[in-house]
Amino acid sequence: MWITWRRCPVLGMLDDIALLAWVMNSLDQELTALRRWLERQAPQQLRAIEHLPDTPEQLQLQRHEKN
Repeated sequence: MWITWRRCPVLGMLDDIALLAWVMNSLDQELTALRRWLERQAPQQLRAIEHLPDTPEQLQLQRHEKN
């Protein structure tokens, strides 16, 4: 007989906790990699990255203003 999530809600909760732990660990790894990448960038590159526009349309407007 198969154990279903309805008959044993603790298993369902454990499954949810495991998934949440995996997601949080993945996000932590990605953020750590981003921080390391940012630390390796030259100051000029960081200034350019920090001043990128919020939308593609704003980027197009900035390109047209420079030309």
